[in-house]
Amino acid sequence: MTLGCYLIADPLAGRLRAIADIEAEPLADCHRDFLRGLRVRANLLVPVLVADNLWGLLVAHHCQPTRPWPEADIAAIEHGADTLAVAPSIQGRAHCDNNR
Repeated sequence: MTLGCYLIADPLAGRLRAIADIEAEPLADCHRDFLRGLRVRANLLVPVLVADNLWGLLVAHHCQPTRPWPEADIAAIEHGADTLAVAPSIQGRAHCDNNR
């Protein structure tokens, strides 16, 4: 299992991905195996975008039975990703990385 396989998803295009049940979602085998290894049943990935570039992912895992992600939970995680994206330490690091 490589991280690259895990990241083949909508967050690379700047979109969130809410998965209510990893067993019912069409995922790459390596992605599903990775989540199973963590005992994850539902998964929410939200991109952290800095200057329209993917800086990282904010991920919520639910390890109990399946879980539809309510809009309120999605909005809260999106807010967290937006807060991270404007944090001075992240902004400063992204600026340094862009100047290399």
